[in-house]
Amino acid sequence: MCVFSWSRVRGRGKQEKKKGLSLSLSLSLSLSLSLSLSLSNLSISRISLSLSLSLSLSLSLSLSLSLSLSLSLSLSLSLSLSLSLSLSLSLSLSLSLSLSLSLSLSLSLSLSLSLSLSLSPYEHTLVPVDTKCQRAGTRS
Repeated sequence: MCVFSWSRVRGRGKQEKKKGLSLSLSLSLSLSLSLSLSLSNLSISRISLSLSLSLSLSLSLSLSLSLSLSLSLSLSLSLSLSLSLSLSLSLSLSLSLSLSLSLSLSLSLSLSLSLSLSLSPYEHTLVPVDTKCQRAGTRS
């Protein structure tokens, strides 16, 4: 009877060893699964970091484009201001030319009047007319 009980104890030891091996195998499998999950999490985090970097680069590019657009707008405004200044200068020059032409015309008129007065001094003098002779129809 002691031998039989010893064999039962030995059988239980083998079963416990098998259970321990299965537990260790399941633990190793769970550890490998957790490692693979952690590696996949690391790859996902790397992908998210690369996406965030690409987004930051796109934002910086959009900012640089907006700055370049603002600079081009400022340049166009400065060009329009310079054009308006040039137009105002041309208008002032045309006004000065018209004034100089009017002055030259007035000078030429005054010269022509002075020449006409100097050439014919006796044309504008009054001559007394005999009214009696004109009534009779005879000239004096």
